[in-house]
Amino acid sequence: MELNPPTYTGHMQDRKVGRIYPWADWQSANRKLTNVTRFGLEIPRDGGGLPPTAKSPPNDRPGENEGRQVPYNQPLAQVGNQRQDTMRHQDRIAQNTRANILLATLNMRGRLSATLGGRQISKWTEIHSVMKEKQIGILAVQETQLTEENVDQIHQLFGRQLKVLNSSDPDRPTSSAGVAFVVNREIANTADIDFKVLIPGRVTTLTTKWHGTNMITLINVYAPNNYGEHPAFWGEIGSQMRGQHVPSPDFMMGDLNIVEDAIDRSPVRLDNEAACEALQNLRGDLDIVDVWRQDYPDTRQFTFQSTVGEVTQSRLDRVYTRPGLADLLYDWDCTHTSVPTDHSMVLVRYSPANAPEIGPGRWTWPLGLVNDQELLGTVIELGKNLKIHSPLD
Repeated sequence: MELNPPTYTGHMQDRKVGRIYPWADWQSANRKLTNVTRFGLEIPRDGGGLPPTAKSPPNDRPGENEGRQVPYNQPLAQVGNQRQDTMRHQDRIAQNTRANILLATLNMRGRLSATLGGRQISKWTEIHSVMKEKQIGILAVQETQLTEENVDQIHQLFGRQLKVLNSSDPDRPTSSAGVAFVVNREIANTADIDFKVLIPGRVTTLTTKWHGTNMITLINVYAPNNYGEHPAFWGEIGSQMRGQHVPSPDFMMGDLNIVEDAIDRSPVRLDNEAACEALQNLRGDLDIVDVWRQDYPDTRQFTFQSTVGEVTQSRLDRVYTRPGLADLLYDWDCTHTSVPTDHSMVLVRYSPANAPEIGPGRWTWPLGLVNDQELLGTVIELGKNLKIHSPLD
């Protein structure tokens, strides 16, 4: 598939299929679309090969992902300009991050799958594909079961697109628990991330700038299966947040392994009272609510199905938010993905109150219209009329 020349600096468009390609991917996209193998995984050349060494992802801090060294004899004038380059980069981040962001949570049930070949990180090919297809900005995943070596492998494969912030179970990192935030570098800001581990392998937080000076804080939770552990677990989250001075969260998401409402189980039943009370106490302290349940009080929707013995369903995977954000959330969804797991992915789109309104239309100017004289004449005429009737004159 031969691609047309770039429509403007930074991006180019394939008019046949309507895809937008980063300029850095121009040469690789024009090569024959064959697969390469890294760590036993088949990776498409136009999708997620090894991160290039000549340029960092668009929303990284300068030099964070470049993989090249500054020459020892670099002129001092160039070194002196690095501060200005960093300031310009911060302005560029504000422009590159989108006015709204799609957040999601998924219990991926381990890093590998026999259906995908059983390789050490085989599920991460699908994680990458799902985030790219759905344009997810930040994904909270549970049961990652990753080692540091596994995380390095993921970054070598998909480091251009994804930044993985993982916390493993300290005792059984490859067979139990594990939580991670996966940040889409092409959508979200990765230059100013504050990542904290509250409970290793179970609870982490992420704070980052969003669209200019807005800050957003998220909590990623994978709660124990044993109800008896819940009171201490939810209490420890509150203690760690106070001790580590974590800002009040905008979102808490993950696999909570408990439901607060009987309607969220089939067959209908209430969960352990002490466990529910501990979760509700934490929610009260953090001032977060189940907005989806408030909006849809009578709707039954399940994110997990157990086929062990009696078939049961439950809404274990949820997203809690501050009440003040309720009117800024839309596109709620609960869906199965190509990631082999017994949980559904829960998604919600968040648009900050001061985000600019973006109407319908084309994001890029089609190359064929650049020399369209009739269209150019119309644009010029409209510009003249705008100036004539400007209230500032």
